[in-house]
Amino acid sequence: MVHYHVDMAKSDITLFILCCILKLVHFQLIPSNPCPNIFRYQQTDGVVHGRVEFTNDGSGVYALSVNMSVAVFVSNDKNIRLHLLTSPNDVANGAPLVYNVYFPIENAIPKPTKIVFNNVVYCSSPPATLRPGGYVTNLWADTYLKITVTYTEAPKFPAPSFTTPRPFINYDECGVSNVKFRPLVTNGDEVLQGQFPWLAAIMYKVNGEFKYRCSGTLISKRHVITAGHCLQYGKVPLFSKDEVIVVLGITSLENWRSTGVLSGVESFKTHTDFKETSADVDFAVITLDTEVKFGENIRRACLWEESDDLDVIVGLEGTVAGWGSENPDEEYAKDLRSINLPIVSQAVCLRSDPGFKTIVSSRTFCAGSINGRGICTGDSGAGFLMLRSGRWALRGVTSLALKENVNCDLDNYSVFADVAKVKAWIRSMLA
Repeated sequence: MVHYHVDMAKSDITLFILCCILKLVHFQLIPSNPCPNIFRYQQTDGVVHGRVEFTNDGSGVYALSVNMSVAVFVSNDKNIRLHLLTSPNDVANGAPLVYNVYFPIENAIPKPTKIVFNNVVYCSSPPATLRPGGYVTNLWADTYLKITVTYTEAPKFPAPSFTTPRPFINYDECGVSNVKFRPLVTNGDEVLQGQFPWLAAIMYKVNGEFKYRCSGTLISKRHVITAGHCLQYGKVPLFSKDEVIVVLGITSLENWRSTGVLSGVESFKTHTDFKETSADVDFAVITLDTEVKFGENIRRACLWEESDDLDVIVGLEGTVAGWGSENPDEEYAKDLRSINLPIVSQAVCLRSDPGFKTIVSSRTFCAGSINGRGICTGDSGAGFLMLRSGRWALRGVTSLALKENVNCDLDNYSVFADVAKVKAWIRSMLA
């Protein structure tokens, strides 16, 4: 009997130690929190998630971006997810905005590396440590909410004696899309009319007929920015100004003469450092011969006015819209399509293929998922735009592909000339 009790005691001790080990292992899954003032880990029904909370500034526009990092491999089809707990009615009444951050896997908990709310950086920390033979996966998500105050009952005003005028819309505002809800992008979704009203089709004359050449972005009433290689090889222009026209307000390259607004070209200039062999400063600014009239389908994009530090936006997504075709027998697609691409660090881009060393520079950035979604030949010159506080801002211009003999190089990152690094030059072109 005594021996039996002794065995039971040992068994209890063993069970106790095992429970402690399991608790310790579970505890170790939660990394140290570099952002304790704004981010915290919570557990619901045994599942760990994150939570962030922000004071309501009453702006009516609320944009949150969260970057995280974890020292394991996470496939491209998984990512973190943001969920606003505060109801829109409570937000409209001034309540704080509380978000849950859900992680893609349970056996490894990511740590926050950057948290940005309404363009204010609340937290920034290095990514997870890369161990020999291991992986580090960068995760990201963003969400945007716009609150419009409406009356619960109609305000009492005297009945008008004349027809009620249409509401005033300021088309001069930059970066405002007429499409308020973005469709889910898969391998490139067709674009709705007015969704990207700053997008321009650049045409060139060949054998007496105008043909699509590249995309561009309208940045003022008289200026379109595109890729330098679209219009120039080395120091030699490929076309005269009379051989180029710009078409605005279209989503299809069919019947563009009858559906679009056509503008002649007064001049175009590439960046003084442009070289055809690199994506570095692959820019050209086209000056139109007359001012365009802004409207529902023609507006200008905002120029990037934030920091030019690339690390601030690594992991965030931008949108590219263009006429790139996945069909190897087509130079371009008939209908405009868009795609969302995440920005990767320079180090990740350069490590992915040695060929990037001759294309990438301190004035370029790379983006993509390398999962069958990417940029195609007809997308050259298209803008890489990011939604910042409810407005679309131009951060990059689609430049060179690593492989020149294929329509779509979906196995590698896409390279963009970085608008933020040449803001002074662009302003001089607009003067």
